[in-house]
Amino acid sequence: MALRRVLCRHSLSKINPLCVIVKREAHGSTEEVTEERKYRFDGFQPHHYAFLNQDINWKIFVHKAKLKTFEALKENQKWKKERHDKLGPELAAAHFIVGRGGAVKLLDRNRWIRRDHTGSYTLPRWMMDNMFVEGIDASYTDLLYEGLENLEGLSELKFLNLSNCKYIDDFCLSKLQMFGDTLEVLDVSGCERVTENGIACVHHLPNLKVLNIADTPNVKQKEILTIYIEELLPQCIIRGVDHVSISQGDTDSLVHEEMSSVLDTNKFIEDLVRNEDVTTEELFKEAIEKDHTQSLESDRISNDFDSKLSHSEMDKVKITS
Repeated sequence: MALRRVLCRHSLSKINPLCVIVKREAHGSTEEVTEERKYRFDGFQPHHYAFLNQDINWKIFVHKAKLKTFEALKENQKWKKERHDKLGPELAAAHFIVGRGGAVKLLDRNRWIRRDHTGSYTLPRWMMDNMFVEGIDASYTDLLYEGLENLEGLSELKFLNLSNCKYIDDFCLSKLQMFGDTLEVLDVSGCERVTENGIACVHHLPNLKVLNIADTPNVKQKEILTIYIEELLPQCIIRGVDHVSISQGDTDSLVHEEMSSVLDTNKFIEDLVRNEDVTTEELFKEAIEKDHTQSLESDRISNDFDSKLSHSEMDKVKITS
């Protein structure tokens, strides 16, 4: 209301052509005519009038500010030909990630490169041969789908950490298939926009060994999804799921340890794991059936024992009598 009063006072301080006394000739005579104002805001510019007649809601201003910030962020993360021509795909991607709060690890280097408290970092400013990006840590950054275009051309990328990135979604995960020949570790924990549809895209990463999907509330049926991924990528260890991983190779010892706590017959488990043709679903089915059979057998033995015990008690009663 204060803003409206200021604008109204400012407009009335100027000469309004509709409020002044004008002279005109009518039928050969001169008369004074005062034009009455038809509207309260006559003389205002159209955009001022539209502004004063709209509902002033601070949520609208906040939404517009966020939208403007997001559009600026998208523009900032677009692929730039000049940068790639000057640095090459490897160093251009490294500068892009580090410059936005992330970190990179170069091949055959033991340390991660990131910005210091002054915002500076040590990376070559020109193209260099035999310099490849092996790892990217983009956790807690504002990386967008448009920003992933700057990572195209990385030939040695093995580690990618996208944890707690608020803009990473299923479309972003579908774009990671460009690292299908090299990527071994993927962390999307804490990405609330990711669903099971995006996680299912990891089947395009045949060399994936570790997948972290912890703290992803929109991923439904994680156990079933884990079985699906393990069928396609048996060497992949999935973290963040309350599910026993049934995979081969390095995870065989974990399979034996976890299954032994459920079943008492280690030989049965070893036979199932040793059989390469058996699927995960069949393994669980046979394990449950075996456990159920053992339970029934145990109940039968217990009932027989109770029956024999009752007969022996009856015999003792007869002898005593």
